[in-house]
Amino acid sequence: MQLIVPKFVSLDTSQLGRWIDDHFSNVDIIRLRAREFYSWVDSHFITITLSLNRIQELICHDSEYVARRRLEFIRNLGMLAWVKGKNGGFGSFIDVLYFEIMNAATSENVSISEVRNLTRRDLFQVGSGEQLLGSSCEPWIRIRPLMLASAQRAREIVTLARSNAIDIKDVKLDDIVTGKRILKGKELDQRLLTIRNSIYHNIQQTGDDRVEEKFELVNSFMSSVVDLASPLPETPEDMLKSIINKYGINMEEASKNTTLGDLGRMYQMQKLLDIAAGSGGDGLETGAICKNSLPTYQFFDAINSLNFKHNVNRGSDISDEYLASTAIYSDITFVDKRMAEKIRQIKIAKPEIAEILNLIFPVCSYDKIPSVLSSKLHGESVSGVS
Repeated sequence: MQLIVPKFVSLDTSQLGRWIDDHFSNVDIIRLRAREFYSWVDSHFITITLSLNRIQELICHDSEYVARRRLEFIRNLGMLAWVKGKNGGFGSFIDVLYFEIMNAATSENVSISEVRNLTRRDLFQVGSGEQLLGSSCEPWIRIRPLMLASAQRAREIVTLARSNAIDIKDVKLDDIVTGKRILKGKELDQRLLTIRNSIYHNIQQTGDDRVEEKFELVNSFMSSVVDLASPLPETPEDMLKSIINKYGINMEEASKNTTLGDLGRMYQMQKLLDIAAGSGGDGLETGAICKNSLPTYQFFDAINSLNFKHNVNRGSDISDEYLASTAIYSDITFVDKRMAEKIRQIKIAKPEIAEILNLIFPVCSYDKIPSVLSSKLHGESVSGVS
């Protein structure tokens, strides 16, 4: 008797959302398409995998009616796999990183592949949709306003952080030290006004369309920059020391060739590690952990270091990156073309990341998945994102 091993498969939010929408369609042929896909999933022992990040994005639809319908669909699925929370329940990518840190702490010389294998062993909980979401969707609907606020904040962050209006990422620390002087007074005010206007005009073109109050967003950002920089340093060298201290970066990790972009990435990734390590209440010290052995950390560090450029920076880019990171643990992950291109570039720039990623395929709609995977499921080789 042949042992059938279920395949853990992650879908993009748009693919999952369209499947649910088709399931509830008033058009017979569209409902049939959704039912046929469900039958295909069931007959091929596919287990759809979810994380808290994915559920959040699903229910952050503008319509509460659509959000309820999506939750009910998930709740009525017979079998799912979901990321475990560090304290039980439903987990996010932060929980994945926490488990990686815990596994990396078991040995000084553990490799990234070993951490991945140890984490994968106990990462997923398998059960029904009702076991995942509970007997009622109401608790999820009650916290939906918090999730909507979080999603809006993500749009604002992406709109600002990924703007290239004032690009100083390549400025080296050594260039700051050898700078001539620090601007002050009216000269500084004029420079800040120029920067503010440049950012505003740039995000008008490249910012997420769902961020409506872009001018107020830029003003708030510039005010926070001024507050953060106060009091102004007297010399360029003092300014460098101030930047290092406020970023909380260990000087041993920086050199004169380190750029401001490097510092920002180091700060962002260290904060991510601290959040993940501290969230479990174990008092873990991340300084002793070899970051090269953490798969999820390395994946996000690669995304941040490559600095992808898009015509429009969407808040959903962050969620798409969360989903793509599940390719480390899901057997097969489906992404959109935009994310597939990011992964292609990551694999070229970071071969060590390519080695820990499982199959990834770009598809525009869930109903295209069976044809994409047909050769894979029949034992033939299929090339994913290359």
